[in-house]
Amino acid sequence: MSAPTDPGPARRGLQKFTIAACLLLLLAVADACWLAIGDARDLFRVVAGGAARASGDLIVPADRQAVSLHERALAEGPALLERYVHAELDTPDLDVRFVELQGRLWRAEIHASAGAPAGEHRLTVRFGNQPATEAPTYTVRIFPDLAALRADQPSLLLRLFGLQPVWVVLGALALALAGGALVYRQAGQDLERLLASGVGPIYRLARRAHGWEVVFGLGRVHGVRPGDCMTILDPGRRAVGFLTVEEVETETATATVSLEANIGPGHFVARPERPGNPGKEDA
Repeated sequence: MSAPTDPGPARRGLQKFTIAACLLLLLAVADACWLAIGDARDLFRVVAGGAARASGDLIVPADRQAVSLHERALAEGPALLERYVHAELDTPDLDVRFVELQGRLWRAEIHASAGAPAGEHRLTVRFGNQPATEAPTYTVRIFPDLAALRADQPSLLLRLFGLQPVWVVLGALALALAGGALVYRQAGQDLERLLASGVGPIYRLARRAHGWEVVFGLGRVHGVRPGDCMTILDPGRRAVGFLTVEEVETETATATVSLEANIGPGHFVARPERPGNPGKEDA
């Protein structure tokens, strides 16, 4: 069994901050998973008078001519992309501008006119002379304003704040890691101050036939020697008993106390002769 040092106000604040960041991270991960499951890949949302990004897979026929045409489209770049990739819409209120082709993945911007009525429209993306019946189709959903668009999102973060869950995941992960590192650093500083005052935490309690074997965080570097009588402190730092040091290492020592002794993983061991710590005469 082991016991950490009692955290001070600064460390407790950092711990609460880190826990909050971890909870936010879990929420964002769950929200991102729900978005991936609940949102259709062939659905694009756009506000009337605005624009939205879109992407999809290009279906390239397996014949030699189509393969050659595809290679040419990749070589000529985005500026000439609309020579090879065509968007067909069922309304004049929408306009699609292709901006990139990577392998068979196309990216585009969908623009909706300011007076476009709310509703759904069909978008077909053809490559070369591909028949429309063989080309993939998508749905473009137009909304009157941003609030209506957000309300249609399956993601809670998108609905409430307009934030993609992945960015919240990355931000919360950074905060959780930073908070954890600060808590670890603060814990080390708290332990150093505790040891400097002559008090060491109990690191391990092992039940033996003849009593509790106690390993605590004071050793030769702290002036502890075999045979020294040490004070047992409860979690509130009140003296509740004594123990006699049996073995001493560089930074730890070992002792044995009876199974009836008032001792637990949250207790401490102190040098009675140190100023500010309970002495033998105080117990």
